Amino acid sequence: MQMSPTELDELGARLRRRAERLHAEVAAKKHGPAALEVPGIDRERDNDDISFVISEAEIETGEAERDEVELGAIERTLRRIEDGSYGVCAECGVSIPAARLRAQPLAARCVPCQSERERALQRR
Repeated sequence: MQMSPTELDELGARLRRRAERLHAEVAAKKHGPAALEVPGIDRERDNDDISFVISEAEIETGEAERDEVELGAIERTLRRIEDGSYGVCAECGVSIPAARLRAQPLAARCVPCQSERERALQRR
């Protein structure tokens, strides 16, 4: 891997800031107004209002789940930075080019291994 220690420090700092924002967003989405309204829906409301509240809650839940997946990837990336394995493909062990890491900082695989993984997922 060709990233300098300074670049790794900056990347780690950016990822930690992103993780903090995602934690706050997940908490807000899971415990925010839309999430709280669903269990106690006022049965006197119009059906459209009820549908809207449920729809909003489902969207926020989906967004929170997506954010949690990203958080997991950030946490794994931070661990790889800390243990010195960042920039090494998790599948084949070759160095991931710095250009790929700059474009996709959460990348854990080289392009050929990632492409094969995606093809395997599509076959399932």
